[in-house]
Amino acid sequence: MAWDVDGRRSRVMAAAVEEFAERGFSGGSTDRIAHSAGVNKERVYSYFGSKRALFGAVLSDQLNQLAQAVPLEITTRDSLAHYSGQVFDYHVNHPHLLRLLYWEALESAEDLAEASLRSAYYRSKAATIKQAQADGHVRQDLDPGQLLCTLVASCAWPLGVPGVAKMMTRHDLATPSGRRRQRAAIMAIVRAMTAPEAAAGATR
Repeated sequence: MAWDVDGRRSRVMAAAVEEFAERGFSGGSTDRIAHSAGVNKERVYSYFGSKRALFGAVLSDQLNQLAQAVPLEITTRDSLAHYSGQVFDYHVNHPHLLRLLYWEALESAEDLAEASLRSAYYRSKAATIKQAQADGHVRQDLDPGQLLCTLVASCAWPLGVPGVAKMMTRHDLATPSGRRRQRAAIMAIVRAMTAPEAAAGATR
């Protein structure tokens, strides 16, 4: 009889996403994860080794899905604005990722999952922005890494604290119309902030 190892592992991962997104690492239970996945707890440990390793695998997989779904390609002056809209859409449709990142920041600030791999990934994003600056698509006076951080934060932070964001913007992110307005505003700001001519205005 053939064992469906890949299917079981996938079910464990899916169950762990739900569990850790709702309760974080400390509150997450491998017993509940195993029960939801339809396997015994020992099977969870045989696949991942530890609860900490499972949390890291879940977060890394979720980040990899974002990277594959929304690649950063800058070929025009509008590319970063469109990218910001796509990142915003992804977080709207995949709320678990933000929750996992917030839990990680709260519980594991000094021990981030797969930190070296993630750092390399973000450096490659910054290098893409730097090349776009050289190509004349993005203003050259901004640090690429800081620009990336600001762009991602503008897309994700309002969804993480929608009540506070509503106080500031009057956009109700619980509604489709509010999300559309927020998305358009983010894109407009990114477009204005990164336009090559904006650098000349900043020095006046």
